[in-house]
Amino acid sequence: MTTQATMLLADKFNEMPMLKSIFSSFIVNSQISLSRHLNCNIDIEPEAIIHVDALEYSSSIKHNSEHIAIEYKFFGWNTKPFFIFIQKDTIYKMIEIILGGKNVEHSLNVENRHFSQIEQNFISSIVDILTIELQNVFLLADSNIKIIRQNIYYFQYECSDLKDDVIFLGRATIKIKESIGKIDIVIPYDTLLPIKSALIKSFSNSKVIQQDVWKNHIKNFISDIDVELTVEVEAIQTIEDIERMKVGDTIITNKNSSEAFGVKVNGLKIYDCRIGKVNEKIAVELITGIL
Repeated sequence: MTTQATMLLADKFNEMPMLKSIFSSFIVNSQISLSRHLNCNIDIEPEAIIHVDALEYSSSIKHNSEHIAIEYKFFGWNTKPFFIFIQKDTIYKMIEIILGGKNVEHSLNVENRHFSQIEQNFISSIVDILTIELQNVFLLADSNIKIIRQNIYYFQYECSDLKDDVIFLGRATIKIKESIGKIDIVIPYDTLLPIKSALIKSFSNSKVIQQDVWKNHIKNFISDIDVELTVEVEAIQTIEDIERMKVGDTIITNKNSSEAFGVKVNGLKIYDCRIGKVNEKIAVELITGIL
């Protein structure tokens, strides 16, 4: 694929800014869920959110450290797959913690060895957590994210869907004790194209819902806070007039008795009112609302 074509497709990703939010939410939620699952503090920090050439990425990952590959698909939509790649060193460390607790000192990291059946079950539980978090952050109606296949031995199968395409790459660093590894979410543009409209709509709706939730939360939080209401009679005096004022003087407003005065909160006018008296106390009657 030419550089120009890559740039053109990357521009199309810019039409889907929600991808960054989706990736960030996935990382935050996965960190919490995996920490609870392993009963150990795990730090997952976003490292890069970029658009890269698929062939270049596919080539680099094959010749880099070993990975566990998980292939997903949006069922309910006619889309191509997308992938998660996790460095095996990170998986080894998670298994150590599950088997021996967070204070385990020995290492299970034996290069290119196959995982036992018990270890495979542990890995499946970790993959299930990631799958649930993916489902939660994409928020697509009538769609389930399901695993097509996963390779927990070594990255040996051909990724036919990572050819001649630009991919969205979200990469994060996973820190578990002294172990540091990488996790990549790889989504080809052709995978996103059929769900683009639904994704934008879903994301927009979720933002509106989130805004309403926060508005209600703030409203409930501040509802019992006292504020001072001020009734301004809107009189104008010169500084010289104010200097000459003494007890018993009368201030004449610019309005006649039938006109409305303003009620303000922190300088912001919110009501029109008329001044009167109730039970020998000065009172105001609200006649129009401004807000």
